[in-house]
Amino acid sequence: MAIMRSAVVLIPLLLLVCILDTGETCAPNEELTETDCGGWYLYPNDRAMKYFSNAKNWYEAQRECKKLNGYLLTVRTPEETNCVIKMLAKNRQQYSGPMWIGIRKTGPIFADVDGYPINQNYWASNQPRFNTGCVFVSSAIPGRVGSHNCFDKLHFLCLRKIWK
Repeated sequence: MAIMRSAVVLIPLLLLVCILDTGETCAPNEELTETDCGGWYLYPNDRAMKYFSNAKNWYEAQRECKKLNGYLLTVRTPEETNCVIKMLAKNRQQYSGPMWIGIRKTGPIFADVDGYPINQNYWASNQPRFNTGCVFVSSAIPGRVGSHNCFDKLHFLCLRKIWK
């Protein structure tokens, strides 16, 4: 039992140490920076993003991100968009399909997990689709998003704070 309690304390502690801030992120002429913590990339405002290949529906993906003290990735600024485009381009072979992000339909509008409405400039052509409620990104449509049935299983992108 003492070993189990130690593991419960040690694992979150290792996660805290794992992601370190190494400076600015996603400036137009700079390379995307990977952290020292397996697959997490620096993102603006002291955050890091990561791709997850285990397909889940939008709600399951959001719960998975919350287990990591994060949430599905949100995009609000051109700098954030640039980070996502760079990550998808850098890992194009691995991240080829659609991936859930933290935007879904709430009432008549699409908004992120904090309630910020999506900018119309981010939609791919012929999007959003009728009767779909959750939003994805894909390397096939860099810098743009599309909508999909929330219960379909897709890969996903998480975002979380960087602990200093």
